[in-house]
Amino acid sequence: MFIRIFRSKYFFNYLLFFIIAIALWFDVLINPEKIKLSQQNTGAAWLDAIFAGFPLIMVILAIGLLIFQALVFNQIHDNHRLAERNQMLVAAFYILLMSSTPILVRPTIMIIVNFLMIILMNTMLNILGKHEPYRQVFDAAFIVGIASLLYFPTVVFLVFTWICFIVFQIFTWREWVISIFAFLLPYLFTGTYFFWTDELLDVSRNYITKFYEIKPIIVAANTYAYIVWGLLVFLVLIVFSRMIRGISESISDLRKKNRVVLFFLFIVAVSSVYSGNNFRMHLSLAAIPVAAIFGTYFSQSKKILLPEIITLLILIVIFAGKFMTLK
Repeated sequence: MFIRIFRSKYFFNYLLFFIIAIALWFDVLINPEKIKLSQQNTGAAWLDAIFAGFPLIMVILAIGLLIFQALVFNQIHDNHRLAERNQMLVAAFYILLMSSTPILVRPTIMIIVNFLMIILMNTMLNILGKHEPYRQVFDAAFIVGIASLLYFPTVVFLVFTWICFIVFQIFTWREWVISIFAFLLPYLFTGTYFFWTDELLDVSRNYITKFYEIKPIIVAANTYAYIVWGLLVFLVLIVFSRMIRGISESISDLRKKNRVVLFFLFIVAVSSVYSGNNFRMHLSLAAIPVAAIFGTYFSQSKKILLPEIITLLILIVIFAGKFMTLK
């Protein structure tokens, strides 16, 4: 039912999308203190202080930004013709994935980082077919630089831009050099600030240690999270195996775009080595390529009974978890 409903893009679909989005966050809207914003670490002290001081406002802003980026992502997916029809599957699945576990249903730095990563994917897809995509290359690498300052593991996405060059058969030296300088530009601005505040040496040392001090990945979650993740992995495996076969049969440009999405997911997995005890929060990055894959596959698939059942079970488990922990 979920997939069939969001295969279309009418007013009713938008209305239902908003209702589901609010419903998935209803517990923190009712009681924003339950997410203990004062105890969480987003990676940015200034953001932590704002969250702790205005919990309800921050929750409302987080929902608004999440809904906005879901709709933007859905439109990007449609603009690049990754699906055969106009639909809202990408937005619906993105909201579902970003609300699948308690740690994601809260304002965190990842909501901002994910928005930057969505823009990154759009920028890289726009490179296809361009003769001299210097501006797009600069924008993409600059976005990675900003994102890595907010959340360090995204630094690996510079490699993602280089992989896209190979997929798009861009082998001239200019694009590769531009990507490096554009990536370093946000660090130049940040370094200038720390230089004037006489903190540059200490900050640089702390940043460099992040590259080789790989902390063990901690996957602590409640029973509901494990069930939801298990169902999602099962659904991904079903779609992934069928989509891989479909890529070889698609036209050249679409095949390249689908490869970009798959490599995005691969880089998310690689960058997880730097996530440490933020691994659960890191999983929100995977919501981007997974939602895109679901949107591409389910928009054209005729065999959706099993995926519909799995999606329904995911929704039931999520809401059951919310009601069981609601005080």
